[in-house]
Amino acid sequence: MEYDRQGFVQAKDGTRLFFGIRGPTRATGEDVKAPVILCDGIGCEGFVWRYLHPHLAEDRLVVHWHYRGHGRSGLPPSSSSMTIEQLADDLWLITLPKPGVPALPGAAPSNVYVALGDHPALINPDAVLGVIPMGTGGDFRRTLGMMGGWREAVEALAGTKTRKIDLGILSFVDDAARVDGRVFVNIASMGLSGAVDDLVGKIPSQVGGSAQYTLAVLGAFARWSNVKVDFRFDEIDEVREDLVVAIIANGQFFGGGMWAAPGAALDDGQFQFVMLGDLTRPEAVRTLMSIYRGNHFDSPKVWRRNARSITARAVDPQERVLLDVDGEALGRLPCALNVLPSYINLKV
Repeated sequence: MEYDRQGFVQAKDGTRLFFGIRGPTRATGEDVKAPVILCDGIGCEGFVWRYLHPHLAEDRLVVHWHYRGHGRSGLPPSSSSMTIEQLADDLWLITLPKPGVPALPGAAPSNVYVALGDHPALINPDAVLGVIPMGTGGDFRRTLGMMGGWREAVEALAGTKTRKIDLGILSFVDDAARVDGRVFVNIASMGLSGAVDDLVGKIPSQVGGSAQYTLAVLGAFARWSNVKVDFRFDEIDEVREDLVVAIIANGQFFGGGMWAAPGAALDDGQFQFVMLGDLTRPEAVRTLMSIYRGNHFDSPKVWRRNARSITARAVDPQERVLLDVDGEALGRLPCALNVLPSYINLKV
């Protein structure tokens, strides 16, 4: 990546942190927009930022930095310093004034959250989360109505409008038979969708989000048999279903454009639970095709309800019922899901 200026800052424990700066460093009129910080070190940020970086830098200051122990930043003296809190402190150092470069407004080490105990505890409840949607499916941005691409997302980051949204928290069993946990913002599901998610990563992403997911559906569907699962809602109501797919929705879309939960709201303090029940194979094909238009509730074997907490377990503990959580294959049943109302401040 090309920079106008690059260098290092030193953390309190001596770790050298790399940064590169590109774009206008001082206001030359109203055309200069809010600065952007690109954090690099988890997943493929470097590959994503490589393409966004030159466009963002056309009209704003862009700072790109490497997490400690990653890229051109140095190794920390101890692995115990590889914590979210420490990364937040490192980010704070990156935002401080440098020769010829002003401090970046609005940056703070508290703009992250960290998992503590049973629930993720925000370091700063007033922190605001901004997103630049770059995935192939685009499901969360459909619920947000943010379909104008990365430029629209960057403009939203530079604005002042926010909204409180709910967060889902999930406990489940991982592949090593250990209890694990995860938060999610859009949709968690189980059954055929989990089996599909297990195949999605084996299909080239170049085919596109919807096509990729459809091909995985066909592959998983060929091997699928309905499985009996017990559900409990809000610690009161219990239901046993022959499961094809169960959807626990905070947002409305999943699977590369499937309109799974019409009417689900990110800020109503509850999940929309959608059950695709004991469908025959021909019924399942028709229902899965109709879900792209949100017409799957025309089937008498598809129903929904709202709940704040949901538990699920396979009646036969030997059945391996897989989960799909915001597009990731994480584990299997049994699981428990709870909603954390108005938990995240989202920039919109």
